[in-house]
Amino acid sequence: METVKGKLFQEISTKRVLSICYQADENYYDLIRNAQRQGFRQIIITSDIMLGLCEHFLLEKNIEILSFDFLVEDDELDETIKSMLSSLYQNKAYWSVLRRYMEFLQKEDSIDIKSTLFMEKPSGEHFSLYVNGIFTASRQYYKKISDFLSEYIARCLG
Repeated sequence: METVKGKLFQEISTKRVLSICYQADENYYDLIRNAQRQGFRQIIITSDIMLGLCEHFLLEKNIEILSFDFLVEDDELDETIKSMLSSLYQNKAYWSVLRRYMEFLQKEDSIDIKSTLFMEKPSGEHFSLYVNGIFTASRQYYKKISDFLSEYIARCLG
């Protein structure tokens, strides 16, 4: 199964959010520069937006959260989050506990989310979303996840 990358942008004139598909061997900075020349600004996914997106996917789209990566290396934190995600997998009501913990980390320790790995049920499709607005998905799932993300991010940006 081929994995493709997309980068989220907002069109400055219309405020529309969309993704641009690009290849792994393509220069990322050239992609950003070219998009800016065409009237787009790149989307950055803050931890607040990421948590809101996680909640939306989990509770409304039947999409599971498989893992979080953080901008800091901390084995104890990774194990704690892994345990909480396991509890969440058993019971979605555990989301409020996990979310409060993640918000505490962000506020008190300035620990931000670098990326999140998701899985759609029942298809089993995996996709990832990164702080820099990049996402990865299978070629057949790309449009669906691009539409999900674009719609949600557009609402966040108002």
